[in-house]
Amino acid sequence: MGNHSKLEAFEVSDNHFTGNLPDNLCSGGTLFGVVAFNNNLTGEIPKSLGNCQSLRTAQLYGNNLSGEIPLGLWSALNMTSLMLSDNSFSGELPSQVAWNLTRLEINNNKFSGSIPSEVSSWASLVVFEASNNLFSGPIPQGLTGLHQLITLLLDGNSLSGELPSEIISWKSLTTLNLARNKLSGPIPPAFGYLPDLLDLDLSQNQLSGEIPPQLGKLKLTSLNLSSNQLTGRIPAEFDNMAYGSSFLHNSLCVPNLTNCYAKYRHTKKLSPGILAVVLVLAAILFLITILMTRF
Repeated sequence: MGNHSKLEAFEVSDNHFTGNLPDNLCSGGTLFGVVAFNNNLTGEIPKSLGNCQSLRTAQLYGNNLSGEIPLGLWSALNMTSLMLSDNSFSGELPSQVAWNLTRLEINNNKFSGSIPSEVSSWASLVVFEASNNLFSGPIPQGLTGLHQLITLLLDGNSLSGELPSEIISWKSLTTLNLARNKLSGPIPPAFGYLPDLLDLDLSQNQLSGEIPPQLGKLKLTSLNLSSNQLTGRIPAEFDNMAYGSSFLHNSLCVPNLTNCYAKYRHTKKLSPGILAVVLVLAAILFLITILMTRF
């Protein structure tokens, strides 16, 4: 690994290495892979790796690395996968990434700021995992233009605003997790037209309105809409044990029309029996008040 080394791959994963990554890994200009996941590495990613145009993959997840990612690493000419989860990286996402980047995993870090509107240019992205960071702001409409996207995990951030309503390009999406954010507004009916969607988690937000009946047409294996502010009826397709905990902590009612309508009637007026008791008690209190004023 000297200054003139023609090193092509640096693979030291699943060990107990400590300290920093070597600074001269790409000094020979031929390095295509840095695979050092699941160690105890510390410090920052060497800036020299940000200038390594031959690099195709950086798999550094499961360490104690920190600091900001060198700007050039995001957009290295041949980069296809950046797997940086489970560290303490910080900073914001860049507006541009490598043209053929297919996998970006940055879960469980300290990245902040908003998801850039230029995300629409990340056209090759198949997997985008950014759970449990410090991202804020709205979900940009440009994110819905990534037509190759299969997995999108943005749970455990502070994203706000409404869910994007135009998501026609997500035809390949199988997993969508936006739980534990500050999202509000209705669930767009367009979510029911994602043909390959299997796992949908929108729990622990501030979503309101009714559940679009279109969701019942999906072939979901996992659904979680709990801990929101949803109202109305649960679509009949979800009336089974498989979705027993999918709707907890909302103001929803079961598909039985009688039960739903009864619930709304009871919130608007009292039953005749209760009304009679209230009137009798009011009359008694009125008489007692008159008697007390006279004596």
